[in-house]
Amino acid sequence: MRRPLWVFLHMPKTGGTTFKAHLERYLSWDEQLVEFSDWGRRYRAERELAEFADRPEEVRSRAVVLAGHRLSYGAHRIVPGERDVRYITFLRDPAERCVSLYNFRKSRGTTEADFMSWYRDDFLAHNRNSIVGFYASRTLPPEMMVDEGTRTQAARALLERCWHVGFTDRLSASLDFLCAEIGIPAEWTNQRVAGSGERLKSPSHPSDGEMIARHVTLSAELRAQIYADRPEDLALYEWARKAFGTTHD
Repeated sequence: MRRPLWVFLHMPKTGGTTFKAHLERYLSWDEQLVEFSDWGRRYRAERELAEFADRPEEVRSRAVVLAGHRLSYGAHRIVPGERDVRYITFLRDPAERCVSLYNFRKSRGTTEADFMSWYRDDFLAHNRNSIVGFYASRTLPPEMMVDEGTRTQAARALLERCWHVGFTDRLSASLDFLCAEIGIPAEWTNQRVAGSGERLKSPSHPSDGEMIARHVTLSAELRAQIYADRPEDLALYEWARKAFGTTHD
């Protein structure tokens, strides 16, 4: 049988750090588990390591999981050999993800703004924070990202190509299932949960030891406002729950 190659399209604030921190315990960092976020590239640059795509075929063939915020569909092609390619991703309720993102940035010090100022001037102002935008940009060139219908269609098509679509509120079911499929123990622990008082445990991560405070709690009124302001994200999420929500529950 062909060895699986896992490609994790990591949308920020969906539980992906918990997943990758657990993988790091069992897969060799930057060889079997390769990170394609900005900090993954920084890790390699600081150590004068070649980027993954520039490494010899025999080295690239050792990859088990490609992961990161910057991966696009088609990333599996840089791994040589006949592999059983399995794209995976996690989705989160749009309002819960928004509040989580603010708590993360406020705790990290990348914003000093109060929530409503940040929400208006940053979150709503930039397409990069859109769930639809994240998935659409994995397959579409920038010039095709301007049309809402095209973005939504591309996002749905990509999710339909995924081998597994999980949900943050059912992360336990997804991680137990994926660990069994990858062949590693499922004794994982949640990482960077806002207000938990627990620090990130991921030796390779530049923010190892980071703790996230709960600066804002999601209210019913705030949830309704976020839904109304980002209807395309809510529609994609609700569609995905119907399409994939019963898988591996």
